[in-house]
Amino acid sequence: MAKLYLATFVVVVFSAVVINNLVNPCRNVYESFRDILGRHRRQGRVSSNTTVSLPRQFVFTKMECLEKCLRNPLCDSFEMRQKFKVNDKKNMWACNIYQISKSTEKKEDTNAGLNNWIHFDISSHKLEKILLSSTSTC
Repeated sequence: MAKLYLATFVVVVFSAVVINNLVNPCRNVYESFRDILGRHRRQGRVSSNTTVSLPRQFVFTKMECLEKCLRNPLCDSFEMRQKFKVNDKKNMWACNIYQISKSTEKKEDTNAGLNNWIHFDISSHKLEKILLSSTSTC
């Protein structure tokens, strides 16, 4: 009798896992995308003189800054910091997009002294690859 209960329990748990993956297959992809962004996140700003920044833009969310990088094929990295009440509007984010450098000099590490900045050392090409691979599995 105990074996029957154990077998029933295993079947129910296995079925629940399979059904969850069928109903929500993109959940793990979202978590892995968030993890990848987390691995490329650094506190501070880029301190290299070889990087070229596009004009600073103000956006309402952090995701908008990521989108600006994704839509620019020359985006090598981006960084942001929260600004409070820009031109009497609600809280916004200052967003800097750095272009791909033609210099062979390696980009220096971020300046951790500027803790209010968040730097993402990931290019638009890497973001595209991540998003394309994740959408093909969903």
